[in-house]
Amino acid sequence: LNKRAAKGGLAGPGQSQSNLWFADPTTPDHLGPALGSGALWLNDRVSSGQWSDPFLLAGFAKRSLFLSHEAKTSVRFDLEIDRDGSGSWQSLRQVEVPAGQPTWLELGADVVGEWIRIRIDQDCPQTTAFFQYSAADSRPSENDAIFAGLAKVGDAASLGGLLRTRGGDHRTLAMMATQMDGGKFTPGQLYELDANLNLTPTDDVEVQKEIAPVTNIPQGILTADAASVIYHDGEDHRWRFPSTDPTYDALADGGTVRIAREVCTERDLFNCQGTFYELPADNAGGIAKVRPIATHRLKIQDYVSYRGLLVLTGIQDDVANPHIVRSADKRAAVWLGAVDDLWKLGKPRGQGGPWKHSAVKAGEPSDPYLMNGFDRKSLDLSNEGPAEAEIRCEVDVAGDGHWVTLKSFDLKPACSTHYDFPVWFQACWVRFVSTETTVATAVLKYE
Repeated sequence: LNKRAAKGGLAGPGQSQSNLWFADPTTPDHLGPALGSGALWLNDRVSSGQWSDPFLLAGFAKRSLFLSHEAKTSVRFDLEIDRDGSGSWQSLRQVEVPAGQPTWLELGADVVGEWIRIRIDQDCPQTTAFFQYSAADSRPSENDAIFAGLAKVGDAASLGGLLRTRGGDHRTLAMMATQMDGGKFTPGQLYELDANLNLTPTDDVEVQKEIAPVTNIPQGILTADAASVIYHDGEDHRWRFPSTDPTYDALADGGTVRIAREVCTERDLFNCQGTFYELPADNAGGIAKVRPIATHRLKIQDYVSYRGLLVLTGIQDDVANPHIVRSADKRAAVWLGAVDDLWKLGKPRGQGGPWKHSAVKAGEPSDPYLMNGFDRKSLDLSNEGPAEAEIRCEVDVAGDGHWVTLKSFDLKPACSTHYDFPVWFQACWVRFVSTETTVATAVLKYE
């Protein structure tokens, strides 16, 4: 069921590659920041005075609540909290949400409780109460030392490799070693990695047949323009992502590096512009629910699951690291670790947007640009046309395609503005709409 054009015809492993993972009990606390979101109501019809179910409040450093409705008059939202989980509810605040004016609230550190619930003061169609939570992300931008020896994006030469876990109880990993040279690669010898982590050459005809489907990496899935990198899904939709280094454009466009692959069951690992993302299967939200794991700025050619391990290729020739296994002839190498080691790569970051000196038509929304999962966010917006224009910043809060206005900017000709998003603010996607036909730039920086 988990198919998408970015993977070509490549399916998940033919045999389960799950395994036990022994780790220190504190390890889960360091596997990236906890993120949580969900709704009490999502475009639902809600009756006056009806208390919602309780929604979890405790456990996150940054919390926000989005409220909207489609009533013709203001609606009052009553918020109550259960401070200690005993079922004793206390009033928190009342919020008036005017007609046609969605409202965001910060649930700051002064709001202490286990659970929260909401009611409204009138019957209301199309009511939404959506929560976005996250922990503080204090990770550095540098990759952890366990990734030493993986090739950097600017390295001219490195040892690559195209990977496939073998089925049929072979229980080995097949690899076509490659020589990476700038934005291209040269295929080489076939190898197998066994249970004892021996990487040895093979000329087995069956291995050749099994490795063949993974050697043609889909092209045209990622393109780029002056503004950002663009992901083309299987339904002719465009989704924009932050950029980190223009070197990645040629690697993706030439089919040199893997873009998407199933690594955990029905959850793809998406490698876009030097950032790894969790990409759910289409029946679990698909690209609309994508979120960043870490920004690595490495030249990783391929990745796969093998016996509970994560395997990466794209290795420097002369760096020793216990996570790197090399063949005896030194012509092939792989990096081995756990999939959750990816959280030890650099904090997600990048910049870009939907417009960069772009011709913009009045009333026509830009492509959506990813916002979900990034920490500190800022916007530089400019109107480069001859007439004054109002430019709306719209967000898709839940990743369901429902767009609402966050903020409007009135810009005179040849004028620009800078905006820092609140540290607690989160949404899945952002886009921009101008009231006038103009030339405009909208660039976001994520740090």
